[in-house]
Order: sequence, then structure tokens, then C-alpha cells
Amino acid sequence: MNFLKSFIISFRNIALIFVIIEVLLGIFLGLKEKRSFNKKTESIIKSKAYKNAPDYIIREIYDDLFAIKSEWNSYIHYKGKTFSGKHNNINDKGIRLSTNFNQQNNTEAIKIFCFGGSTMYSTGARDEYSIPSEISKLLHIKFPDKKLEISNFGYMGYQRNIENILLQKELIKNNIPDFVIFYDGVNEITSSFLTKTPGQPTIAHIAHTETGASFNYGKKIKLVLNTSNIYKVIKSIKNKIFKVNTINSKLTLENKIAKNYKNCVKITNALSKSFNFKVLNFLQPVIYTKNKLSTVEEKLARETFVYKDLYINSYNLIQKDSLLKKDITFHDISNVFNNIESTIYTDFCHTNEYANKLVAEKITKKLVPYFKTTENK
Repeated sequence: MNFLKSFIISFRNIALIFVIIEVLLGIFLGLKEKRSFNKKTESIIKSKAYKNAPDYIIREIYDDLFAIKSEWNSYIHYKGKTFSGKHNNINDKGIRLSTNFNQQNNTEAIKIFCFGGSTMYSTGARDEYSIPSEISKLLHIKFPDKKLEISNFGYMGYQRNIENILLQKELIKNNIPDFVIFYDGVNEITSSFLTKTPGQPTIAHIAHTETGASFNYGKKIKLVLNTSNIYKVIKSIKNKIFKVNTINSKLTLENKIAKNYKNCVKITNALSKSFNFKVLNFLQPVIYTKNKLSTVEEKLARETFVYKDLYINSYNLIQKDSLLKKDITFHDISNVFNNIESTIYTDFCHTNEYANKLVAEKITKKLVPYFKTTENK
């Protein structure tokens, strides 16, 4: 009896210590993350990537980003939670606010859906300077009498498989667009590197673990431990000790990435015919595809050198694919920044507001010929 009592007391004390450490680490990691985020923001300001925005605006943009949270969304794992910030606004459907014109009657508007990851969301830009907003402005200049409704479905971490499902969810609800724009390349490759499975989002392993733990107490305990702050610290220390080396996959992973991307394009092309909308697929730029890097960008590229070969090889395979080369919906705009010598990248894939406009110009140029043939609405 004394042994059992001692065991219970010891277990209680250990559990209490664990909880205290977990809470303290949670506070510490939260402060550390915010401090690191602020440091990154200040380095972006120092880089002079934003020439048309004062420093306080840049800080407000990134303060918004830090405050944005995600919530569960069926089939695609997550979406942006409703958010109202100074420069970032997300509605209850997870769609970012975009600039729209002539919307007195939405039922008559030409619908344009924009899909992508954080680059289509336009991380680091104000709502009115996102890629979809810039497309909207350019179309309004060319077709001032047209009623437009452009929707920014882009969000952090989204890759093409998720975007295809997200589009299908809208089609099932009979929310049929006139045009669908996909802007991809980054997350398709990064998530494949992290999960070793092309097409699988980085968050999928968490959902898989949670499902497996539903009726298994052992797995529930493992799930709690693996999502604890203590585990995060241990994993962080481990990653610093055993640093990741450059990728040497003999193009196995790259071939799978290219094939997965091509299959996703084929699926949306088939959907476009069935639901009578036009689709445009754009291969986006990354820092490794810009041929004139500024001093700041050279440093950013070195910091993420582990991805370079994977991106270059994967992009080459996609660009050389015989089916995609013949596909009129596929457009390679990875070289859009080749003539820009100034700093436009804020990391290896995200850009400033000026770059968003350049991307929008490329997309709009491909969109306009279809747009002209659309019946007046």
C-alpha cells in the first residue's frame, strides 16, 4: 500500500513538473518565434525591397501575417481563419480580400478564381497589392465596363493537389467560375522534399497521426508527446546538431514531382471542359530562376541552398515535358524577374509588391485573349 501511494505521489509530481516545463517552454517558444519574426521583418526593411511603402507599413503587414491563424477544413486539412487586419483580411471562406470593380450585381460578374500557396496569397503585400488584386486592376483598365469578381483562394502551404480539391469543392456547390488561374511550383517541391511524397501536404502527417490515435490510447499519448513544446525543443536541437545535407536523389524525387504536377494539370483541364471554364496554369518564379541577383538575394539564396538543385531539376523536367509543352493552358513564367537587378525577393520564394505587379502583368497578358472572347455579362 505504501509502495502504491509513493508511486502515485511520484507520478503526480513528475506529471506536474512536465506540465510546468511545457507551459514555460510554450511561453518561451512563443516569445522566441515573435522575436525571430520581428528580426526577419527588420531585415526585409533593411534590404530596401519595399521602395513604395514606409517602414511602419511594412511592420504592420508582417504583424498581420504573424497574427493570422488556420482552422480545419474538410478534405484540404486547413484554411485561413477569418481575419481582419490593417493590410490582410480573410473572410469566413478562407478567401483573402481582393480589389474588385463594378460589383453592383455579383450574379452578372465574370468570376475569376486564383489558386496557389502563400505566393498567390501574396505574403508580404497589402490586400490591394496582391497578385489577384493587381490582375483585377489591369483587367479593369482594359475592360472598364466589365463586371469582375476575382477570388484569392491562395494560402500558406497550399500545393496543387490541395488546390485541385479546393476547386472541386466549389464546383460541387455549383460555384462555377469563368476563369481559373493556378500559380504553382514552390510548395509542390518543398512539401515533396519534407514529406518524401509528391502531392502530400506537409501537414498531412499530423492528420494521419490524429486519425490513427482515435481509438488507440498508446498513439494518443505519442501524439501528445510529439506535439508538445518539449518535443519541439528536442527536435530543434537535433536538427542543429545533424544538419541537412544537399539533396542527392538521382532525379527520382524530381521525376515524381514533375509527374504529379502534370497529372494535376490534366485533372483541372478535364474539369474545365466538363464545367465550361477556362484554366491557366503558371509555373512560378523562385530565387534560383532569377539570373541577376542583388547582394541581398545572393545571401537569401545561400541560406536555402539545400533546395536549389531540387528546384532547378524539377523545373527542367516540367519545362521539357512533351505533354505540357503542347498544352495551351500551361505557361512558364519562372523567368519573369530576369531583367530585374534590384532586390524583389524577401526569401527564396516570396517577393515585394512590385514583383506581384510584374507577375500579374504576365498572367493578364495570357488571360486577355480569352477574356475578349467572353460574352458580355
